[in-house]
Amino acid sequence: MTTLAQVNALVDGRIRDTPGKLSAGDVDACTTTAAAHHSKNRPRRVYQEYTAGSDTDTFALPTSWDDGISVISSIEEPVGKVPQVYRDPNTYCIAYDKDNDAERIRFDGDITSGDVFVVEYTAAHDVSSDPITLADSEVEALADLGAHFACLRLASFYADSSDSGLGAGAVDTEAMTVRYNEQADRFLNAYERFMGIASSPGAAASTAATGAPAFAVRDYDPLTGWGRKRIFHSGSSV
Repeated sequence: MTTLAQVNALVDGRIRDTPGKLSAGDVDACTTTAAAHHSKNRPRRVYQEYTAGSDTDTFALPTSWDDGISVISSIEEPVGKVPQVYRDPNTYCIAYDKDNDAERIRFDGDITSGDVFVVEYTAAHDVSSDPITLADSEVEALADLGAHFACLRLASFYADSSDSGLGAGAVDTEAMTVRYNEQADRFLNAYERFMGIASSPGAAASTAATGAPAFAVRDYDPLTGWGRKRIFHSGSSV
């Protein structure tokens, strides 16, 4: 299992910021930004168990639900069967609940008090936890993406700097800006290769600016048979 400090060390090793223009906090922020972007491409799987009470039609969204990222993948009910039994996706949705003034999981009425079910859903990765929530197989890719954002910071730093000296110690800020922008592109390309994302001219700048996901984790019809939003969640938070 990997810690944030270990990922930051991998980022430091990639950018080789010998003059120390980036603080430890800067590198930490770059890794955190990288994790947020990675979560849109490959979020983590999370499970939460519910037990139905007196309010048997609607349930609060899972604890680690993230607006814009989280998706309900499946609901196991009843629990403990071999093979597992899953509810028909047309029997539940995510909808606004006036009584609770929040969006909640809503069932079609066939959940009764005492019923137990497990919601599998996707959520953003947490790099503040120890260890972080990424699989070890994805750590190097996360470090590449963190180095991408770190190099963009360094390029911005040198683009805004000037060195009027003419001596041997003078810094060619224009060359440094070009160097770090090129390195940023290389690290992003390395991340995209790991993720199976086809690179294209200008894609690095576009992805960095928009944070648009490269692909959906799963492909579902977002509407139920009765016309309500079923799985994807956006808008109000709990």
